[in-house]
This record gives sequence, structure tokens and C-alpha cells, in this order.
Amino acid sequence: MTRIELPVVSFLAVLSLFVVLPLHLRSRNFPFLFVIAWLLVSNIIQGTDAIIWADDALIRAEGWCDVVTFILYALRVALPAAALCVCRQLEIVSSTLDVSYDPRKKYFTSVFHYVMCLAVPVIYAILHFVVQDRRFVLVQEFGCQAAIYPSVPALFLTWFIPLVFCMITVFYAGLSFYNYYRRCSFFNQHLNPRSKMTTAMFFRFVGFCLFTVLLVAFANIFDMSSLIGESGLLEYTSWSAVHQDNLTLVISKEDTSQFAAGVRVRTEVTWWMAPIVSFVLAAVFASTKECWIAGQDFCITTKKRTRGLFTPKQKFDLPIQYVRLFPFRSFLSPRSFFDSVLIPLRSGGIGNWKVLRSCL
Repeated sequence: MTRIELPVVSFLAVLSLFVVLPLHLRSRNFPFLFVIAWLLVSNIIQGTDAIIWADDALIRAEGWCDVVTFILYALRVALPAAALCVCRQLEIVSSTLDVSYDPRKKYFTSVFHYVMCLAVPVIYAILHFVVQDRRFVLVQEFGCQAAIYPSVPALFLTWFIPLVFCMITVFYAGLSFYNYYRRCSFFNQHLNPRSKMTTAMFFRFVGFCLFTVLLVAFANIFDMSSLIGESGLLEYTSWSAVHQDNLTLVISKEDTSQFAAGVRVRTEVTWWMAPIVSFVLAAVFASTKECWIAGQDFCITTKKRTRGLFTPKQKFDLPIQYVRLFPFRSFLSPRSFFDSVLIPLRSGGIGNWKVLRSCL
């Protein structure tokens, strides 16, 4: 294994996300929970692929590759869509608009978040079949990647959709900063009746969302320019012509051609997107006091809920005060086992003991 850092970085990113997970579980910020969920799944997939294809590029686990390429392709739009929902919430909280506590409006807001953070990435990944000229691309040391046919439909279905979400997110983030600029002297007092968020936490959310969408936009623009620069925009004549060679493209480490080098560079740029966003998320929120308090509360609550899971249950429903066993004699026979048990009862002990003996 020459690139040992790839699986190590992926699983360290998973651990860093678990550090900040209790904070966002406590606040029930569903868009941000979707960000953490998408990053968790993506890092686990990339770390597993880096282990499986560390030393070769042999085609194996084709069903696994079909699933993981679907998920990793959906990540392109899942992160900016979730960041858009977060910045939209921040703009509403920081503005002078009335914050509604109507259950119906909360319900429609939750539906909007689920559609943006879950349904939109799934639909985006399904539309990938339109521009998927191969089953997947297998790159040594990185694993399975989505194949894209560089054409005019790919411009709109693959690269422009994430960029549109990134631009809308930047627009909402700009409105949030403008709202802060207008009320910078009493912004904390403005937030208190509208949200439990502090000014520092407000800037952490906006800053993280801006960093995420800028990184996603850079990765998409680089992938688009690199792929089109190598082969140009190909003509999309028909579905059958694009999908006639629906096989797997294998890029091994020994392949030193210019095309293979371009594929490896594009794969590495998109691969590092999930770990970098994960580490930045952990660095931004793990240092806060709220994160450590939420972590302590989560550990205490988990300990209380799992306290009675592994305690043994009594075999007989008798008013037993205490039971003393002699394990060496208990393995001789069932009768000798009960002979070696001392069961003082509150009342009628001899009678209950004789009834118990008669059942053997």
C-alpha cells in the first residue's frame, strides 16, 4: 500500500465528525445533520475503496461500485444544497422578518429541507445515467468513480446544477452578512428572542457554508475544465450511441499516458473534497463551549439509557433477598445445582423450597 494516507485520512475524518455530532443533534439543525450524514457516508466509502484497491486495479465488487458511485456523485450537489438551507435559515434569523412558530409552517419548512438535502441529490444522481458512457471508472488507490460523457447535456446535468446551488448559497450568505452589518452593535440582542444562536456561532455557520460551497465550486469547475480540455465537447447524438460501450474503464498506476494522468488528477481533486470539509467542520465547531457541553450531555444520556441493558434477569419470580451460588457444584446436575443455592425467603421459605424441589 503506497498511499497509506488515503484510508487514514478518511477514517480520521469520520472520527472528527462524531466529535461535533452531539452539538447538532442537540440543536436539531436538520440541514446541518444532513451535511454530517453525507460526509460520514462519503468518507467511509472512500476509505474502504482506498483499502480495497490499494495495490491493484482489478475489477471486483461491481455491485459495490454501482452503489458508491451513485452516492459519491450525489455528494456534488448534496453539500451545496444543504448549505443553501442553512444559509437560508441564517438569513431569516438575522433579518427583521417575523419568525413563525406555527406548526404548519414548521412542517413545510421540514419538508423543504428533506427535499433539498435528500430528494434533490437522489434525482441529480439518477440524471447521471443520461451522461454515463461507462459503468464506472476504476482508479487504482482511489477506487470507483463516476464516468461522465463530456457533452452539452453534461454541462447542465453534471456541472451547472451544483454551481447554481453554490451561487444561491453565496447570495443568502451575503444577505446574512448585510443583516449583521445593519445591526452589528446590538446583533446579539436581536438574535436572542429569535434563536438560541450566539453571534459567534452565527459567523461559524456562515463561514463554514461559504467555505464548503467555494470548495465544491472549485472542484466542479476544475473537473469540467480538465475533462473538456482533454477531449473537447463531444456530440450527444443518441442514448444508444453514448451507452453502447457501457464497460468499466480501468486506470492502473502503471498507465503513464496523458489520459490516465488527467483522470488521476481529477479523481484526486474530487476525492479530497469530503475529508477537507469534514476537518474544517470539526475545527470550526469542536472548539466551542457548546460542543463540549453537548458531548458531555450525550455521554451521560447514553450511559443512563444503556445502564440496564446487560443486567441479568431473574430466572424465578420468587421473593428472593439474596442468592449465593457455588459454581463448581452447579455443573454436576440440576438437583445438585439447586442444592447449592441458598435462598432465604421472607415467609414460607421451607414450603416454597419443597415445591421447587418437587418440580425437578
